[in-house]
Order: sequence, then C-alpha cells, then structure tokens
Amino acid sequence: MRIVPFILVFTLVFPVFAQQTFRPDSETLKKLELDFPGWRRTVSQAYRLPRNLPLSAAWRVVFTRDIAVRNDVNGNRKAKGMLVIYLLPRNEKLLPGENAASMLKYFDWKMSENDLEQYEMYLGAGRGYYWYAKTDIGRLNFLAERMKLTGGEDMMRKMADALNEEDFELYSARVAVEYFRGRGDAAVPCILQSVKEWEQEKGTEVPLPHLFALKLAGGRKAEDALMQFAYSRNRRIAEAAIGRLLTEPCTASDKFYATVMRLPMFTEAALEVFRKRKKGKLILEDLQRLAMRPKSLQQYSLVIAALREFGKGAESVPEYDSANHIMFRVMRKGDTPDSLIFVALNDSKMQLSEKAMEAAERRRIEECTKQLLTSSDQEAAIIAALSLATYNPQAKGISEAYIKRVRRIGCELLQKMPNGPRQRIFQLLDKSLTDARDRASLRRAAAEIGMRL
Repeated sequence: MRIVPFILVFTLVFPVFAQQTFRPDSETLKKLELDFPGWRRTVSQAYRLPRNLPLSAAWRVVFTRDIAVRNDVNGNRKAKGMLVIYLLPRNEKLLPGENAASMLKYFDWKMSENDLEQYEMYLGAGRGYYWYAKTDIGRLNFLAERMKLTGGEDMMRKMADALNEEDFELYSARVAVEYFRGRGDAAVPCILQSVKEWEQEKGTEVPLPHLFALKLAGGRKAEDALMQFAYSRNRRIAEAAIGRLLTEPCTASDKFYATVMRLPMFTEAALEVFRKRKKGKLILEDLQRLAMRPKSLQQYSLVIAALREFGKGAESVPEYDSANHIMFRVMRKGDTPDSLIFVALNDSKMQLSEKAMEAAERRRIEECTKQLLTSSDQEAAIIAALSLATYNPQAKGISEAYIKRVRRIGCELLQKMPNGPRQRIFQLLDKSLTDARDRASLRRAAAEIGMRL
C-alpha cells in the first residue's frame, strides 16, 4: 500500500518534465555529425537542469575521437579527443539572450583527460538554439563558424588567451595565431592584453606567438605595436619583433630597414627589402659606411655584393661564384650529408689515392682559381678567397677533411693575391669585427699565410 503514493507522485511529475523536454531537429544533429568526420557521437540525450530554472532540460551531445599515441612514453597523448555540446531552445521568455552566457555554470563539463587545453564557452545563437560547448579552441571556433552562430562570448578575447597556452605541440597558441590573420586593428588590444598576462607569468621570455599574431593581423596598429617591441630593451624580444617586420609583407619605413641592416643577423633580409622596393640607390651611402665597419664576415661579403648590385647594376659577383664553384668541385663522397657529385670511383678494383684525387680536384677548380687571381675587382676576389680560408659551417654532418680542404685552398689563394689590398682588408676586419668566432677565424687565416695583424 505504501508503494502506490510514490507511483502516483512519479506519474504526476514525469509528464511535466517530459512535456517540457525538447529534442533538436534531426537536420541540426545530422549537420553536427557531418561537420566532424572521424568523430563518433557517443551521447545525444536530454539533460535535466536545476529546478529553479524556467527550463527543465537542455539537450546534450558528446563526440569523441581516438588520438594516436606516440611511441615515446614521455610524449604520449593522454586521452581521447572530446567535444561536449549543450543546446537550449531559443525562447526569449524562458531565457533572455543577454543572460545566455550565465547558463554555462549549470552544465556538466566533466571530460576525459586531454593534453590540449579545453575551453567551455557560450558560442551564441543559431538554427533556433543557444549553443554551449567545451573542447579545444580550434574546434570551438570551427563550430561557431559552421553553425553561423551570433551573439556569443568574445571569440577574439578567447583566442588571445589561447596565445598563452603551452599545450601539446603548442596547439592552442598556433590555432590562435592563425585566427588573427587579417583581423587588423581590432585584434591589437586583445593581443597586447594577452602579452601583459604573458609577462606576468613568463617574465622576460619572448612572447613569440603574440608577435606572430600581430604580424598576421596586419594594419597600422599592429605594425606600430611590433615597432615598439623592435625597440625593446630585451634584446631577444627586439630581435624576434624585427624578424616579424622583415617578413612579407614588409610595410615598415625605409629608415627602419636601413637601421636594422646594420645588425649582422638582419643584413641579408633588409637588403632584400630594398631590392624588392627597387630602392637600392637609396642606401648606397649606408652601405659604404657599413663596408668600412662590418661586424661579421658574412655582413662584409653581403655589403660588398650589394654595392656592386645597387651601385653598378651587377647581377652577380663573379668572384663569389668562383668561390662557390670551388667549394662544390672539391666535394667528395661522404663530405656532406646530401651531396655525392664529385666522388671517388666506385669500382672496388680501382681505388684512387689521396694524391690522385687532389690532382683531379685541382684540375676541376683551375678555371675558378685563375678567375680569382686575375680579377680586376681585387676587393671582391680577396673576400671570396677569405670566405674559403675562414670556412666554418654551422650545419652538422660536414666532414673535417672537407673543411680543411676548403680552408687550405682559400689560404693558398690569399697568399698569391696583392699584399697591399689584402693587408688593408684584413686590418679593417680585425678592427671592426664584433663576432668572436669570425675574429678567431680571421686571425687563424692570417697566421696561415704569414700575415701579422
């Protein structure tokens, strides 16, 4: 007899809940599935809301996806990908639009562990529903765009927050950087606010994602912000910002690029800007001054070539070409990881001696050495020979034997070149070089040819 009242109460309450429960239209649910290929819909059912709300239920949809696990244990992905969506009927009497975001706290956002940062967000209204979701930042934005949702939380602000994330392979930050492409002036305040938050947490660490985002955003304000970073007292931040300003499209002033041209690490990129702008003559005086005080061997080489290109219309420097040909033609099997052009004979019955191989190499480079020793452009010829004598590759896998071979040829050429011009160039470089490695290479070459500095 005590069971009957319970059954009566349940039957009286259940119809009310059932009557107010809604189900999204099948077309919307189908579109969700089609928009996430490779994902499996594991849940699609009503979700009971607290009794104090005017709505009794929302509709909950969950998609999951298996994530490939990497072999190294420390870098394994942690769990399945997951997307949780809640839909509410768009009914102003039950849920005024201005309060839509406040509903986030009433949903269950528990998820399986994941190594991508997960965000819960009110995405806006569309197709007759209010949309709430939790997943990674990339799929949140994708869902909002595919469903053409409007009036949701500020996606730009959310993306700016994601610039600070350091999840798996910097996924969130990379998605956020791309999001800002072409956003223009409107994006700059959000990005700069994110930089402040980055600085509070990371200190002097370079906010590289933010600098990339500013570059992709484009517009006057973004460029101004990058310029501010380019003049930062933090050298690493300044260099990173200058690098972005030297990436196409290069929209900063000629004066700026002429200034950064003085920095060895940016000389080549800055010269390319003036080359594309067809303004080489504008910087001839800057180049002449820089040629008198180069800070690195590469900078000196680039500046001398630019003076001939912009001042005399030369398309190339023959002396540099000869040096490159020499390096290529004395290359043997195994000297570099990817070049097997000039090699010893493969026939095991015939092995060339070291002396025979060197004689063959000398014949191959004869025309190049002759060009350097008879060139009327002595400065370019000496620089070309010096580049061989100080050869110091950064790349891995270059054999020591090859490095010594190239350096030896360079020193032999320098010894045969006019002493006056050669002495002047060596002394100029010895006084102006700031790169310690280059200075050591220069002094080693000088000692090899018997020159005192």
